[in-house]
Amino acid sequence: MRQHYQTRAIRQIYASLGATLLTGIWLILMTSLPPTSDRQVPEVERYRDLVAHLPVSFEANQGQLDPQVYFRTRAGRYQLEFLRNSSRLSWVEGNQGRTIELQFPGSAAGVTVEGAERLPGTTNYFIGQSADEWVTGIPTFRQIVYRDLYPGVDLVFYGQGESIEFDFVVAPGADPSSIRMEFVDGAGRRERGLAISTSGELQVGPPNQQPLRLLRPVIYQAGEHGRKTIGGEYVVAPDALVEISLDGYDRTRQLVIDPLIQFSSLLGGAGQETPYAMTIDQVGNIYIAGQTSSANFPVRAGYDNSINGTSDAFIVKINPSGSAILAATFLGGRNPGDRVLDIKLDRDGFVYVCGETSALNFPIKQGFQNTYRGNTDGFISIFNNNLNQLMFSSYLGGSSFDSITRLAISTDQQIYLTGGTRSANFPIVDAMQPVLQGRMDAFVTKIDPLGSIVFSTYLGGPDMGLEVSEDETGYGIVLDTLENVYVTGVTSSRNFPLVNAIQPRFGGVEDGFVVKMSSDGRALLYSTYLGGERADRGRAIAVDSFGQAIITGYTFFGDFPTANAFQPAYRGNLDAFVTKLSATGREFIFSTFLGGSGEENSGTINDQIPAGSIAVDRIGNIYVAGKTSSADFPVRLPVQGGLRGVTDGFISKFDPSGRSLLFSSLIGSNDGSDIGYDERVTALAIDATGGINLVGTALFSDFPILMPFQANFGGGVSDAFLTRISTADLPGLAPVSAASYVGETLAPDSIIAIFGANLASGTRVAAALPLPSSLLETSVRVTDRLGVERIGGLFFVSPSQVNLHLPAGMATGSAQIALRTPLSAAGLSASIHIGRVAPALFTANADGRGAPAALVQRIRSNGSVSFEPVIQMNLLGNFEPVAIDLGPPTDEVYLILFGTGWRGSGANSSVTVRIDGEEVPVLYAGSQGEFVGLDQLNVRLPRQLTRRGEVTLTLEVDGLIANPVRISIL
Repeated sequence: MRQHYQTRAIRQIYASLGATLLTGIWLILMTSLPPTSDRQVPEVERYRDLVAHLPVSFEANQGQLDPQVYFRTRAGRYQLEFLRNSSRLSWVEGNQGRTIELQFPGSAAGVTVEGAERLPGTTNYFIGQSADEWVTGIPTFRQIVYRDLYPGVDLVFYGQGESIEFDFVVAPGADPSSIRMEFVDGAGRRERGLAISTSGELQVGPPNQQPLRLLRPVIYQAGEHGRKTIGGEYVVAPDALVEISLDGYDRTRQLVIDPLIQFSSLLGGAGQETPYAMTIDQVGNIYIAGQTSSANFPVRAGYDNSINGTSDAFIVKINPSGSAILAATFLGGRNPGDRVLDIKLDRDGFVYVCGETSALNFPIKQGFQNTYRGNTDGFISIFNNNLNQLMFSSYLGGSSFDSITRLAISTDQQIYLTGGTRSANFPIVDAMQPVLQGRMDAFVTKIDPLGSIVFSTYLGGPDMGLEVSEDETGYGIVLDTLENVYVTGVTSSRNFPLVNAIQPRFGGVEDGFVVKMSSDGRALLYSTYLGGERADRGRAIAVDSFGQAIITGYTFFGDFPTANAFQPAYRGNLDAFVTKLSATGREFIFSTFLGGSGEENSGTINDQIPAGSIAVDRIGNIYVAGKTSSADFPVRLPVQGGLRGVTDGFISKFDPSGRSLLFSSLIGSNDGSDIGYDERVTALAIDATGGINLVGTALFSDFPILMPFQANFGGGVSDAFLTRISTADLPGLAPVSAASYVGETLAPDSIIAIFGANLASGTRVAAALPLPSSLLETSVRVTDRLGVERIGGLFFVSPSQVNLHLPAGMATGSAQIALRTPLSAAGLSASIHIGRVAPALFTANADGRGAPAALVQRIRSNGSVSFEPVIQMNLLGNFEPVAIDLGPPTDEVYLILFGTGWRGSGANSSVTVRIDGEEVPVLYAGSQGEFVGLDQLNVRLPRQLTRRGEVTLTLEVDGLIANPVRISIL
């Protein structure tokens, strides 16, 4: 049952999909959608995606506004109006309204102000009783363009998520020195309170008011290898006009000056705030959690509105625009020391927090452990999404010190916890390691949705009687799509339990560790040290869609293991590191230092202060944040290019290969003191629009603030801060699998999609085989790590998407993909990681989710063969699973699926398919044989699956996980 059924099988699939344009696999290749598609996803996800991707809209004036206003947009308490030669920003600060008008002296008197990229739908005003007063059918737009504001210079306003940005677009040969900006207050007076900060931001406003800030402009134009950054800065002239000074640039090419307006706010009272964690819900609300000693912390409609001890934990919910606190609550008992160390949300929006407490009267509800047992216990608590109801709360600990540092939530609301314990009587259930081995061990505990412990195990090495204590603590925990559990932390044990270790020997003093265990907690899939001969600590972990772990932390020495490194050399007294392991844990995809000549992630007051945070997006880009004291920390397109205080926070964005730094910036205040506290980013989260959301500690009142919900420093030792940075305008392409739309790893001889802007001059589909190397003069070349360049065969090109066959024979490792198009003289490029395999399944809705592009083959006892669909179209026009009837016992029923990226697995590779968690027989996994880059998977459907209903099918190839799909079995 292999090649001789394949052609018929594929054509049957596409006949059932209604393929009329071309035959075979071409339909999927032409209709593949970007990752943001909301086709055929659960309603909650559909709503989340819809809201997250709603653009900022600009409303035209058709009589509902002041006649001098052409367009208007509103966000929270801010209103931005567009006049002929100016824009006017109005907002409420305290109990007073403020207005600042941005004018452009010397601009053209007859400038045209027009909307661009009209949005669907209209706005209507039904005000008053008379229909004559109503204004209806008002169009809205994605952009506002001031055409030829200066000769050859357009001004473009647009939205990034819920923030507003504006670009000056300078045509080839035009003079950017003509650009002038003037700020006028609400009384019509020229604002003379202008200053340029050390980070290059423009501060606007008198000394007695919180200034409006424009971040340092990002200036770029097309270069030989994508966008080329041009140096430049704001300059305040003696007459209080603002100009832009530029370094040398190519005057024959278009120039873009992008000031990057974002939001940033303080959060705190008169005491000390330390935020430890953050997360974002399905509609973009931001949740921050940590510890406060401020009795006047801004609580609002919370479960507990009064501080209970000298310090309490806090949880805050903030709206998506960052302009208002929606809810905030204290959490704690009478003793000091309550702190939330992590926060997560489940699929229903319930809020889970964990941490540590020393309070006998910590709030407990329906807990599995209702009694405080030691000098410090861990806790796990669950709130509703408005933070005013405590749904569940329990201690977790023994008679000594216990702390829950991190938690993870599965799709079926199982809770996984890690941390550190010194308690020999820590709650242990069905444990892989039932006994405390050293002075302090890490632990992993799983709790079911009913609040009962499923398993709980120590994780550590035995005490060898050495002078150095044998200690472990878990500082990060995360789940992959199969609910395998990944943990990182620190160990000083020479006998930490190891399985399939990439580093089997203890480096020295302290090492980081990385562990992957099964979801039932009974088996280590891999476990390894990670470190050199001095102290190293793993402090945060993420996992990509393939099950590849990415770890960050810090290291004290230059012999930390590196591979394919962006920064191969140790540069300071202490550097951050970023390491990405393969799904099996047997190889480094990359491992790099990250730092300057000072220190990164050092100076923690205690071990609970976060020392590094990490996240990965669907494309596979990696985000790392922390703290630096290095004036020469590596930056790229920064919003703050230099160190402002003794320490600042940092945020860096890497591509999936780890070889290219896409974005890197510092963020901090001018604090010059050294009081034992520092400014740092303590947590980060990537929202659905690609925005980077950061929380951390701020020590001084001039921390960069923009459109805040709290503009003033609270007055204590430190405040929390919340900042969002958009990187949507950063250069580069987004190469992903054309089946799953993930891009962490791509395989040779597979089908991929590239997303971006201005990729082709139109839309064109390849008419026949062999695939052409160019369509509409767009072409793609791939250069592997050995320097061998190959041309990709093109299935399809459009302005925003190109689908191609990734050439066979490429060396594994980092590679460069370059797209040439007549729309960009320099072309566009991106770094990718090439792996031997990168399994991905095509889906019926061409979005990487839901029902597969597959069919059933039935062989009856009389030898007759039939092919049956596994999908049907619903009333919304989306495909959903149709129930598969396994028929009488004499029938043999096979499921045939199609995908890409696994043909290179080889004879000795591992291919595993599970349906509803049960492994099923794999008859064939390899090339489909007829269509370029297409792979086929044949599995037998066992009879014990009868009446399972809708179930999940998962595929693993050599440890890498493909996108799960849903089928239905009658």
